[in-house]
Amino acid sequence: MAVYGDDFPVLRPISDSLSPKVLIFAHYVLNCLEAQQIAGEVFGSPESALYLSQKDDVQARGEKMRRFQEDETVRVFVLGMIVGNASVNLHRATHVIQVSMDYNPMKEAQAQSRARRPGQLRPIQSYRLVIRGTVSEEIVKRSSLKYDAARAMEQISLSTGLPAGNSHVSS
Repeated sequence: MAVYGDDFPVLRPISDSLSPKVLIFAHYVLNCLEAQQIAGEVFGSPESALYLSQKDDVQARGEKMRRFQEDETVRVFVLGMIVGNASVNLHRATHVIQVSMDYNPMKEAQAQSRARRPGQLRPIQSYRLVIRGTVSEEIVKRSSLKYDAARAMEQISLSTGLPAGNSHVSS
């Protein structure tokens, strides 16, 4: 396995937990396909892991989401960050794993929110897989700064009543 080695380090303990439902978000198709293959091996069957591709039509997309939500044999749903951010409601998820970092922290937050929906009754464990000394580590540092800046702007907006990011100067 090129990116993740022979195992996804966080998947084994998850697979041992009671009735897990896992969302894995990645940026690149090869990362997604590799994650799907490893997840299938860890959970004991290739059919236990689904992959939602940008190429899936509306019907296939709906069927995969339904299977993840209703089929107890499907334990893992692998999604691209972009695909996972569009009209996806996966409230049965118990774990969210992000394996590709993004400079835009709101994309990651939006991916996380796919599981945090009305109807979610169980707590959700979230993970970010980052390798020290890599570009991913730098992306996490920079996106954290951007996230903090966005939250600070939001607080200023709430306290002043002005829209966040308002660059208009009153005369």
